[in-house]
Amino acid sequence: MESNAAWDNQYKKLEDRTTRLRVSPVNDDQLAEINAIRELCELLERISTTNMSNEALPTPQAELARRKSLLSSLDLRLHELTKRYSRSSAGMSSSVSTNRDVVSMQRQAMGQQDRQLATLSKGLTDLKTQSLQISSETDLQARLLDDMDGDVDRLESAVGANVEQARRLKDDTDYSQLYWFIVALCVLLFVQIMIKSS
Repeated sequence: MESNAAWDNQYKKLEDRTTRLRVSPVNDDQLAEINAIRELCELLERISTTNMSNEALPTPQAELARRKSLLSSLDLRLHELTKRYSRSSAGMSSSVSTNRDVVSMQRQAMGQQDRQLATLSKGLTDLKTQSLQISSETDLQARLLDDMDGDVDRLESAVGANVEQARRLKDDTDYSQLYWFIVALCVLLFVQIMIKSS
């Protein structure tokens, strides 16, 4: 889908920015860059969630789970960078704000995990419901096949009895008497025609 490609492009840009941060020397600008990347990650997550509720652009559950996993991985890398920054930056105020960022990031990661677990739980519940429906349908089909088998047996018995009765009726019928009656009626008809014509 086109939206998937766009999302993947945005994610790749964020990942590249994170990689550049890892190889660059530690300085005060890094924390601002980390926070900017983190905000963009949250924006990408909201876009994914919004696409789930948008009927025109449905995002499958598997794609949403993949995106959440990628964002979670990137979030962990940002967390490592934040720790690196906090170790090397001087001053108590920087340390306090970094700790807040770490706590905020941990809460965010736990929230993401909770949402992923809720999505997984809903998927398992749907799967269980579908399995029960399939089982019920299979039982119904088995009962219908058993009923049909019984009907076929009864029909075979009835057809066999009718065939036997027809054979007996054929054997019991004497067609020679019928032919004599037809000949007698023809003679009678001929005599009456002769009487009328004379």
